[in-house]
Amino acid sequence: MEHGTVEDSSASTFSIAEEEHTLANPARFVLNQDPRVAFCGYSIPHPADNKVNIRVQTTDYHH
Repeated sequence: MEHGTVEDSSASTFSIAEEEHTLANPARFVLNQDPRVAFCGYSIPHPADNKVNIRVQTTDYHH
């Protein structure tokens, strides 16, 4: 697994090799249920690439 730079501590993009919609869509759904997550989405860069990018952005959520 690769991940993006840590320029913004509230957001990151994770690149997962050898995965596709089967992992990414349920992960997106579950992460979006968390009140600390402002945004979660995924993309598959190209159909020939067996790789998925998952973007997660968090809020300033406090209990």
